[in-house]
Amino acid sequence: FKEVVGTEVKVLSAPLAKDKRERKDASWVSAKIESFGNQQVWEVALRRRNETKIISATQKHRWIAREQTRRSFRIVETDELREGMLLASLLPRSNLKNSKPSPTGIIQGLVYGDGHLATSGGSAITLWGAKNLELLPLFAGHPSSETITPNRVPGIAIRGLPGFYKTKLPDLEVVIPYLYGWLAGYLAADGSVSSEGVVKLDSVNRANLEFVQALALRLGIATNPIHKHLNKNSFRKGGHTLFTLTFVKASITEDLLLLQEHKRRFVEANSKRVTAGWHVESVRATNKEAEVFCAIVPENGTFALADYIWVGNCERYRL
Repeated sequence: FKEVVGTEVKVLSAPLAKDKRERKDASWVSAKIESFGNQQVWEVALRRRNETKIISATQKHRWIAREQTRRSFRIVETDELREGMLLASLLPRSNLKNSKPSPTGIIQGLVYGDGHLATSGGSAITLWGAKNLELLPLFAGHPSSETITPNRVPGIAIRGLPGFYKTKLPDLEVVIPYLYGWLAGYLAADGSVSSEGVVKLDSVNRANLEFVQALALRLGIATNPIHKHLNKNSFRKGGHTLFTLTFVKASITEDLLLLQEHKRRFVEANSKRVTAGWHVESVRATNKEAEVFCAIVPENGTFALADYIWVGNCERYRL
């Protein structure tokens, strides 16, 4: 890592406010990577729902923890962390103020996820089940006909759509409402919402989810890392590899969800105050020593690690 010392990276950062109501969403700022010499390594084990992760840190690294009321914050050092503490999150500033998903973007997202290329040219999509009633009005004016899906479920086939709706991803530089609509449509096609209100996308193509991450970043929506797992319910013998991307609930609203069942689960889970934050599971000092590298944010003195864990600068502990 020595070659990165002195280089600059973009990190999420925000001024530290003692009260949650005074805190502003983070913005991307430049931070220089610096070395802090060899120090003893501590291991911090964190848990969030069914996920666990271990972060290596120094004894005096600063963490931003939530108070029991969850409305205020305090700074604690690694050796002050205790089991059960809830760490604060730092989310990107939303670019969706006063924006609604564009209907045209929604259609393109739906077709990209659930549509197909038509033999007569262009693309088409078949709506079936609950989607008939909920999404059909979006396609008013397009040629349609009743059909039977392969598993004998009645559906409505929509034809006469542009071919690129199925073959091309949108340009990330187009207007925000269009991208917002595309994401909403793609989520309605290939996404799901759990009983805990967790919004996720599954794909056999990791590149699709990487594009969604970049799109979400443009919108100011936070996502978690892409997970790879085996889909044992696949029709293929032995299953097949599936990739999953989940969205940070606090950074989205129900406007992103088109299907009523998705909205219901999301809203009900929010009303139960289900938290997606990381809790401290254990903290321990190890026998290891390693050179410490850290980003330094001169203005705000805080930045976000992976999974939006909010921490403070390392500058106070230079050796």
